[in-house]
Amino acid sequence: MKKSRFSDEQIVKILREADKDPVADVAKRHAISEQTIYVWRRRFGEMASSDVKRLKDLEQENARAVGRGISQRRACTLINVSRAMLTYEQRMPAQDAGPAAHMKELSSQYPRYGYRRIQIFLARDGFSMSAARAWRLWSSQGLQLARRRSRKRVATGRPRPLAPTRANQV
Repeated sequence: MKKSRFSDEQIVKILREADKDPVADVAKRHAISEQTIYVWRRRFGEMASSDVKRLKDLEQENARAVGRGISQRRACTLINVSRAMLTYEQRMPAQDAGPAAHMKELSSQYPRYGYRRIQIFLARDGFSMSAARAWRLWSSQGLQLARRRSRKRVATGRPRPLAPTRANQV
């Protein structure tokens, strides 16, 4: 297999950039194709760079143990790791990709709406979900309501009007 010019940690950082900025801009910035980003997204999903580093360390440790003649089952038992973890692939990032992108699009279109109102729009568009899932997607996308601007107040430096001295003066 051809060696990538990017390490796994760098790939994850590029994917996090692609979550925030348009994929075409990120691909151009790093001199890679858009398709490469989509392939990486399928491979690494929602992993953080620390998760990739930990997974790589576990794979190296397991390879060392297997290289010494210990079975994979025994090596996993020794380091207290489930064998299923070696081949585990997350399914939620793939399931959440469509609704999350649509949620981001709707929140940019309606900046004063929160996750509950956006959830209603998503349900109308065919992405029905619970409030908890809507909140999880909302917070994972880093979305939040735009702050309301404060009202202009009357300047306080003006002198107060004089108190009336007789009837019907004010």
